[in-house]
Amino acid sequence: MQSPILPRDQDRRVKLTEAQREEIKELYTTTKTSYQKVADMFEVSKRLVYFIVNPDKAEQARAGYKIRRQDGRYYNKELHKLAMRKHRKHKGEVHTWAVLNAYAKSRGWENHKSGTCETCGKYLKCLRDHIRRQHQNK
Repeated sequence: MQSPILPRDQDRRVKLTEAQREEIKELYTTTKTSYQKVADMFEVSKRLVYFIVNPDKAEQARAGYKIRRQDGRYYNKELHKLAMRKHRKHKGEVHTWAVLNAYAKSRGWENHKSGTCETCGKYLKCLRDHIRRQHQNK
């Protein structure tokens, strides 16, 4: 599929030039080199080589994809939204714990790994409150 904005030579999705495509066709038909070996030579997938050599099969694959896409098989907006929400929450938690651990180490709280804070004796979750109070006092 050609990008409506970029010319083919500037489109980064394009893996091969037209000359390379012709070379692949010629190489496969004249030498009967396997799809995998040709793919390795040009650093592309075996599937791409197969579709270059057999353009009718590529067209069949595109038509099948369009049919399968109509029933929503490839993208569900609600599931994607939930997955992204879960991912962002996890990412935020990982970042928070990394900040808290770095803060604990900078304070010399050696037992932060065991989950307790030397200041108040509570579990590591209290560090977030300590950090907030410290920033509010500045």
